[in-house]
Amino acid sequence: MVKRWYWITVMIGVGLILIGLLIYYLRSPYRAFRQIVSAIERKDIETVYEFVLDEEKQMGITKEVVSYVLEDILYKNAKMVRACRTPLEKIQGKVGDNFYRFYCGWVEGATGKPLPSFREITRGVMTLQIDLYHPTGRGWQMNFTKMALSYFALNFPQDQAGQVSRLYFQKWGISVIYERPSYIVIHGRIKYLWDKPRWRKLPP
Repeated sequence: MVKRWYWITVMIGVGLILIGLLIYYLRSPYRAFRQIVSAIERKDIETVYEFVLDEEKQMGITKEVVSYVLEDILYKNAKMVRACRTPLEKIQGKVGDNFYRFYCGWVEGATGKPLPSFREITRGVMTLQIDLYHPTGRGWQMNFTKMALSYFALNFPQDQAGQVSRLYFQKWGISVIYERPSYIVIHGRIKYLWDKPRWRKLPP
């Protein structure tokens, strides 16, 4: 009888652990990152748009804008694209309790040839920065305007990135960049405040 209750207790404990791991996986920023990357590879604009920050949608980022941006920075370079490793992966990860930063390299889907980049930090592999936030009451969301800006900041020569990015952002109809929101530090941990967003207006 005692043994039976022992094994029942063990099974319940294992079940609770598995449920906890499943919940963690479903809420993991790494899972959200992989979903975004997979959607970009499949040209699934609908799914990519679902991850765009609500604040950016309210400021005019539509599915059409997302499609234009991805076409210019990825799809015009190759009919199919595939994610790959990038040297910048070594500095990615947790920035705050509700903010993770990822870097993703891109190659041609058919040949594996890296899409072009002209910065030493990327070792010639076109790289995008994907910032994921977890606003209160929402799932993980992507800072899309910052990802678009990273295309120029990480892959163009420094003396050209600013001018070229302004031309493209004007073409896309994007006039502001969503910067990371204000934050507080509690017991050494950074927590971002979603009621205090910060925007950076692009010069005309």
